[in-house]
Amino acid sequence: VKKHYIEIEKVALDQEGNTTPLNNAEFTIKLKNDVTEKGWDSAETYDVVTTANIDGKDGQAVTKDLPFGTYIARENSDSCRLCTG
Repeated sequence: VKKHYIEIEKVALDQEGNTTPLNNAEFTIKLKNDVTEKGWDSAETYDVVTTANIDGKDGQAVTKDLPFGTYIARENSDSCRLCTG
């Protein structure tokens, strides 16, 4: 089975168009086909990741190796109240 990871970057955009990376945003990763068939709440969760400083860059998250497929990464609704940039 082929596997690969997903990289996520969370940023805030200000009124001038500048971006600021944000740490502590949590994302849930689910297979798109599962979500389509079963709905978000019933679909299997493949990973949950939180943005942090990775290799000197803030706002980064990397999933574990996932089976080949199309995934949806959804930010958990209340996670970014703790975001820092």
